[in-house]
Amino acid sequence: LSEYIAQNDRVAFLTRTVSLMLGGRPLSFQSCLRPADGPAVSVELSVRAIPLKKSGVGGLCWLIRPAA
Repeated sequence: LSEYIAQNDRVAFLTRTVSLMLGGRPLSFQSCLRPADGPAVSVELSVRAIPLKKSGVGGLCWLIRPAA
């Protein structure tokens, strides 16, 4: 997913994602997605961890929608 985040937003995106995987709270933030072919799109990303009982975080659940 980080490949599609605009270069200017990538560090913040990765910082938030790693923080969530280390036990942070669900997040919601705005960013720009850069499709492979086409203009950048402003979006709102919401993400939460999907926990596993034995080993902690099992994955991330993303919701991506156009920014208001």
